[in-house]
Amino acid sequence: MRSALPLLAGIGCALVACSPGYSVDDDRGVGSETGLYDGDGDAEVRSDALVLNVFPGTTDAGTPLLPRSFTLQAGANSEVLLSPSIDWSGVVTGVQTAPWAAPELPGASGPISASVRVWKPGTVQDRHTSTNETTGQFALTLVPDNDYRVAIVPDSVDAPFLSMPADLFATESTNIELGSGTAVYGSVRFSTGAAIASASVYAVDDSGVAGPPALTDAQGNYQLRVTEGRHRVVSIGRDNGRDPTVRSAWVDVPSYGAAVDFTYAPLSLVTVGGRIVNEFGDATENVTVRLRSVALDGFNADATHQQEVRTNAQGIFDTRVVPGVWEVDVLGEQGQAFSPVALGELEVADTLDVGTVYLPALRSVQGRVTDPSGLAVPDVSVRATEIGFAARTWTTSTDTMGLFDMQLPDVPMEFVLVPPATRLDVALTRVGAEPGPQGNIALTLASGVTVGGTVLWDDSGRGRPLAGAVVEIRDVDDRLWAVGATDGEGRWSLAVDPER
Repeated sequence: MRSALPLLAGIGCALVACSPGYSVDDDRGVGSETGLYDGDGDAEVRSDALVLNVFPGTTDAGTPLLPRSFTLQAGANSEVLLSPSIDWSGVVTGVQTAPWAAPELPGASGPISASVRVWKPGTVQDRHTSTNETTGQFALTLVPDNDYRVAIVPDSVDAPFLSMPADLFATESTNIELGSGTAVYGSVRFSTGAAIASASVYAVDDSGVAGPPALTDAQGNYQLRVTEGRHRVVSIGRDNGRDPTVRSAWVDVPSYGAAVDFTYAPLSLVTVGGRIVNEFGDATENVTVRLRSVALDGFNADATHQQEVRTNAQGIFDTRVVPGVWEVDVLGEQGQAFSPVALGELEVADTLDVGTVYLPALRSVQGRVTDPSGLAVPDVSVRATEIGFAARTWTTSTDTMGLFDMQLPDVPMEFVLVPPATRLDVALTRVGAEPGPQGNIALTLASGVTVGGTVLWDDSGRGRPLAGAVVEIRDVDDRLWAVGATDGEGRWSLAVDPER
């Protein structure tokens, strides 16, 4: 196991060959820029941002296998080999300090109750568990691979949290000693000097792992334990739904600790309210109004806050917020038959009544799906999702004439078109569009380039075809571009949009 910190004992990884065609060049799991070609070699799919995810299930011999991700490489028939899983176990120990103690601490190390997560960024390889509260023991079953991240987050703020890179290739037992770490401490106060008690504060390291939160005491003081290195400290305020979230600058925390204080402007809250009705002027109950801060008076640009409030039986909503500029949206939930409305960025300096907001009903949208030659394509799965707002989704399928009819909101939508498995000449297609005034829309499937390969599993050193495994192709933004399954010989073949 490879670690950036000398905190692991008893490590004896046996290095074995990685599965073919798998490479990771950064934290998003993106491979080197290569081309993925069809069987004839006359069309190219950019594969620098495509990942093949394999969900194997159980082999015909009853061997359970874990999901794994592979970077798509050039070649018409890329073989991937699924290795047997390994067991990674160990004990997490550390020194739990007393609050407000000095950063340099004596004391005996003991078992730590913590969450343990092992994942490979940008892939489906993600496993987590918790240590035994009494013994600190943990155990995980993993895919043998390199470039993992390991995070150990204690349940208590009295022990430091840890994240680090790791290569895990063989079953092994590991002792993870957290030590006492170093202190990040400070206060949360109003600009008047008054303490803010019971504010929640936590630290985040430069890999995005967050430690457990600490609550400030009656004097507004807090203390966290972290490992040495780069951290950002975040105050989310009190559990009152009103305090903004404030983030510090990045801090290089040395062995002797670091002080990070937070100052809040006095919370002179103002009221925002209004009435939400349907297109006929009738009150709409239980509708969500979302307010997201753009800029908050008296706070720096990193301060943020979001509130959601629901309308009552009379369609009325009101809430209290920090003065500033707020983006206000009236959202719809799945099953509510109206369109959302964006009220835009509103400057809130004093009590603000947005008045009566009318919500348009969903409208009928008739569409037609064709292939690049203009021929109608039946049995296409059509999924329409709101762009922004609450991202509600509607689904249907085209009929024998390639037609579909949906009740959709009157806002921009993303249409995802999934052709039938028999049509490898066309690919899953994503189209951002807003139906015309009459609710009509014409959608065209992208030409598909056929890509494929074989999934094997390692049976005592012998590669055997894996039937019935689900395979999918996604990009680094986790958007799906193709999905299918392996046949009896472990082979798969999918169509991908070369211009995605």
